[in-house]
Amino acid sequence: MPVHAAADSLAMAREYHIQVGTLCPFVRVRIFRRDDASFQFQLSHFLKTSIQYLPYAVDCIAADDEDAAIHQLEQNMHGFYEQALHRGYTPSASWLVPNPSYH
Repeated sequence: MPVHAAADSLAMAREYHIQVGTLCPFVRVRIFRRDDASFQFQLSHFLKTSIQYLPYAVDCIAADDEDAAIHQLEQNMHGFYEQALHRGYTPSASWLVPNPSYH
């Protein structure tokens, strides 16, 4: 997780489990509310499909509430997944890259 200034306190809101398409395992998502009203994520796995040069490794999303933040994260991850399927790639467990910083 990135280092923040002392003014950026984090409060863990919740932990979610997201399934990206048919991939296993589920991606565990810890969501934290920041003082600036944005939400910070810590993901157990990053998504890197066959069409992506780098893994999708978001760590912060601005949203009105926790549900909107997690919905935006899910839409982004599923979007990459669906794009790969549309280009003819077969889903693979290797698309889920473990986050070495997730404990």
